[in-house]
Order: sequence, then C-alpha cells, then structure tokens
Amino acid sequence: MKKIILSDHITEVLDERHKQREGRNVIRLEDYRNELKKRQDMIDESRRFLKESLREGRFIEAIRNTMEYYKRKKSEKPLYPTLEGPDVKERRYASGRDGEWKVDKYFGHRLNDEWAILAGYRNVRGEIDRLLVGLGGIFAMEIKNIKGNVSCSGNDWKRSFYIDGIPKEEPIIDGKDDGKRRGPGRQLNEPADVLEKYLNKTFPSCRICRIIVFTHEKTKLGSLEGHAMDEVVLLGNWQLEETLEKSSFRMTGPELEKMVRKIENSHQFHDRIIRSHGGSKEAA
Repeated sequence: MKKIILSDHITEVLDERHKQREGRNVIRLEDYRNELKKRQDMIDESRRFLKESLREGRFIEAIRNTMEYYKRKKSEKPLYPTLEGPDVKERRYASGRDGEWKVDKYFGHRLNDEWAILAGYRNVRGEIDRLLVGLGGIFAMEIKNIKGNVSCSGNDWKRSFYIDGIPKEEPIIDGKDDGKRRGPGRQLNEPADVLEKYLNKTFPSCRICRIIVFTHEKTKLGSLEGHAMDEVVLLGNWQLEETLEKSSFRMTGPELEKMVRKIENSHQFHDRIIRSHGGSKEAA
C-alpha cells in the first residue's frame, strides 16, 4: 500500500501546542532557578559579612551577622514549579493522531501496492482523515479514537461512558470554535460531496463510499439510525473485504493514477484558498 501525505495538520497543531507549552515551562524553570540563586546569593553575602566582622574583631557586628546568616539559611526555599502538561485539547488531538496511525497500520497489513491511502485531504468544506483509492473504488474515512457506547440519530452522534462510576453522555462533534460544530457524519459527508462532484467531471460514474471508523478498543456501537454512511465500523472487528465490496466503481491502472493526481490537485487548490483566508490549522 502506498501512503501519500497531502497534509498533516493534526501533527502541526500538536507540535505548535507542545512548543508553546514547553516555552512556558522553560520560563517557569528559569524563574525558579533565579529565585534559588537569589536566595543563595543572600546566604553567601551574610556568610561573607560574618567572616569579615570576625576577622576584624567587630564582635557585636559579628553577632548580628551570625543571626542574619542563620535567618537567611533557614529561609524557605522556592517551591519547585508545577510544570504544565498537555491540556484537554492537546490530549484530544494526540488521541486523534493515534487513531489515524492505527488505521494506517491496519491497511498496511492488508493491502498491496494496488491501493493508495491519501492522508489529510481537505477542501473548503473540511478535511477527510483518510482516502483509500484503488482499482476497486474510492473510500473516504472519518476516524474517531474515542471510547464509550456510540449511538446516533441522523446527524446527531453521542457517546455514553462512565467516570468514577458515574454515567456521562456527550455529543460527538468536531473541535471547531465557530459555533457550527458538526458530528462525524457531516464532518465526512460535506468535504466528500465537494470532492465527489469534482471527480465526477472526469469520472462520471465515480461514487465515494463513506465510512466512519472507531479505533478505540473500548468503543461499542449502539443504535445507529439515519446516519447516511455506507458503513460504521469498529477497527477491532472490521471486515475490510466486505467494505471494499460495497463500491460498484472500478478503475483501470491508468485511471487510478489519474484519480490520485486529481485528488492531489483538488487538495492543493483548496489548501491555497484556505491558507489565503487565514484558515486555522485546527479547523478540521
């Protein structure tokens, strides 16, 4: 299987957040070391004054210096700073990247070089985590590495889980902060619709199969109604052969190469538009 990385925004975001976090920790450690040095300098200064007063026979002053020396020596040391670890958003992105890697590994063990996996395709409607393209069709995937019992009704996706024995339920939505957050069905369908319309100009019978892949080993699928996906799967028991049979679109070798080039061109075109409009690396 050939892997083509169109973009890796999730790693870019993680690297940037890690860099900023480590920068803040460096400042905290530097402040701590400066406070330690300041304290030690004051102790050394008191010791020096004490020795001078004793050497010069100024005994009353030596008594005062002795008291000051021990006062500074017994002063409370600065507390070691609490260093900042990954926040909820960084952990979520890291989990998402791990899920994508799991899918890549899964395909790597099952597909030959007649298939290509394209990572990070995006257009103005969003990002597709993985596009699997081969002689047997084209498959778009939204990958979720979350645990819990997953259910959906139409475009509304939820997961239920327990925290310290207390049941919780929350919607499954993307990480946007624009007030238009989407569930995984819309996350996948909206950019896939744009890509499919574009590919139809060259391949009129092309249809993109849409698949949501849950990769966490503690995920279970509950009631799934009205989601408009071709398939919703758990990575742990995914029957890939059955999925590939869902596509009725076929390509020849030359058509496959042309298809991959068209997808790359589409990505590059939209990526320029997104970046020129200040598209956030976290937008997808």
